[in-house]
Amino acid sequence: MIPPDRRPPARKAFDFQLFQSIWLDPIFNAFPKLAIHEAVYDELISPSVESYVQEKLQAVPPRLIIHSDSTLNKTEKMLRVSIEKRIYPLTKYDPILDNRDDRGEVKTLAYIAVKELIYYLYTKNLSDKQALKYLYRYQYHLTKREKLTNPNWNEFVDDMNDLYQAFLKNK
Repeated sequence: MIPPDRRPPARKAFDFQLFQSIWLDPIFNAFPKLAIHEAVYDELISPSVESYVQEKLQAVPPRLIIHSDSTLNKTEKMLRVSIEKRIYPLTKYDPILDNRDDRGEVKTLAYIAVKELIYYLYTKNLSDKQALKYLYRYQYHLTKREKLTNPNWNEFVDDMNDLYQAFLKNK
């Protein structure tokens, strides 16, 4: 929901209107009802982002719902915590401090695998492929550390093709 801002490694932040056109609108067109974590909702500060989110929440039927940890059962909470434990060391978020830095990202990634959504839009031709490649590189392949740990775009697509090969053949 919030356009990525990778400064200082990147020269500038992602413009909301561009982010909306290449990511948010195609996602909402592909999935008419999406969800975000309450931690992301709490981070909305930009009037344009907040307005966009309110529009989706107030649509009839609602096109966006907000996940709250309080709705998870005991097993789901344990699973979320175990996933967060694997993600947070790679971020600025510390669950003990419950600081705001990267909290929304960690909690959201515990609910969904964002890279699979980028792949879905790419394979289904639901957004501009070059723009999705740029967004992937901006989010996952910008710094030296990320280049060492994350696949480049072509490797990402090839790995996802291998992973979803049987599924793609049936579609």
